[in-house]
Amino acid sequence: MKVDYSTRTKKVWGVFSKAATDSDADKFRRLKELAVQSRDHEREQDFFAKELKAKRYYETTGLSLIPSYLYEWTSDFGRSLWRPALCLGLTWLIFGLMYGVNGLPYATSVLDPLWNGLKLSLATLVPFAAISRTAMLESREALFRSDVNHLLDFAMVVEGVLAVIFIFLIGLALRNRFRI
Repeated sequence: MKVDYSTRTKKVWGVFSKAATDSDADKFRRLKELAVQSRDHEREQDFFAKELKAKRYYETTGLSLIPSYLYEWTSDFGRSLWRPALCLGLTWLIFGLMYGVNGLPYATSVLDPLWNGLKLSLATLVPFAAISRTAMLESREALFRSDVNHLLDFAMVVEGVLAVIFIFLIGLALRNRFRI
């Protein structure tokens, strides 16, 4: 089956765009249903992504647009494996460097706190690993001694939430790729 349907868009705020009409989402929804019936998984994913884009500013409005754009940018609507993996890696690197830089006042050398910061960040990203609890406690003690730091706790919670989101998106991409 060949579909000669072009997605016309209107510019909204310069970089963002919306479908030309509000019926575009219904058209993609119907095409997605046809792809499901014919068991064409790749076309189904493509029409699903186009449906979500066409719903923007018509059905998806206000703050709901933020997750819609983030879902597109971080995982290409569940079709990309490398985007969430890259985001997970960048999360590890950014938070690790942030922890290491904040631990510099307690350090005798520059590399020790950066290494401990990366180790603490990795332990926060994968709390389900057996060694991560020990690594987290050792790194935290080496970086910040016994100081209570609520900002550090908040940063670790944010990093943990981002890790769950990106690991979920990686799993979703694997599921879509292998049609599990």
